[in-house]
Amino acid sequence: MTPVTRGRRLPFVAAMLAVGVTVCQVTARVAWAGAAPASLEEAQQLLREGFEARGRGDLEESVRLYELAYAFDPSLRIEWFEAPHSRYKLAVEGELAISCRELARQTRKIEPLLRARALFERALAKDSGTILVEDLRLTRQMIADAGAPLPEPAVVVTDHYCGVARVENGRHTIELRQVANATGLPLAWNAQERTACLKWRDRPVAFRVDEPSEAGEERVQLREGRVIVPLGLLSSKLGLEMFWDEKARMAYLGSKPGALPL
Repeated sequence: MTPVTRGRRLPFVAAMLAVGVTVCQVTARVAWAGAAPASLEEAQQLLREGFEARGRGDLEESVRLYELAYAFDPSLRIEWFEAPHSRYKLAVEGELAISCRELARQTRKIEPLLRARALFERALAKDSGTILVEDLRLTRQMIADAGAPLPEPAVVVTDHYCGVARVENGRHTIELRQVANATGLPLAWNAQERTACLKWRDRPVAFRVDEPSEAGEERVQLREGRVIVPLGLLSSKLGLEMFWDEKARMAYLGSKPGALPL
């Protein structure tokens, strides 16, 4: 082959290679037309494509791809995938929640917003001290702005999501075990003295059943083996200032609404 002939063939080969890559990409996307991924590799490919779809503003496609990956494995993530603007390294639960929230913002529909809230809460139940706390607050505010009712108030203690509180006689209460699990604080129970002891900053903090607060109104309760503590009493005993986000209906102990965990 002469140098001239080789020079003429190079653009042709490059074009054919480009076509081949495009065909492969199209074939891969056709595979996700509706069927669930059959392997971990396919599920991870869905994460990549869902991330790319959100980047180009195709939020419906992003949600669809993430939902397929989520159905395959709710805890799926790609640890090695690095992107400065990807805060969760493509953990499918958080990424799907973000895409649902942005889809709701784009379409002004409430359904994807409610889906986002449930996903954020589910992800925070596994890893309570992440930046997802702020994402949950913003999502709950958007739900309130849309005029939809919010569930029970959410509780955040030192930037850790502890679940939802119950409202009893106008006061918010939470199970002490939820706080211990979220914050990682040791919790012990003394059956003889009917007292739960939470180790806080290297000191024991006791919550005795039926013990009133200084105001004499808030009491620790024992229900079916669960120690229920009023938020006001919890705040007082731990020495944490309590803040309330009215729109999002979230109580913060030891941190302010909108403050990001370090």
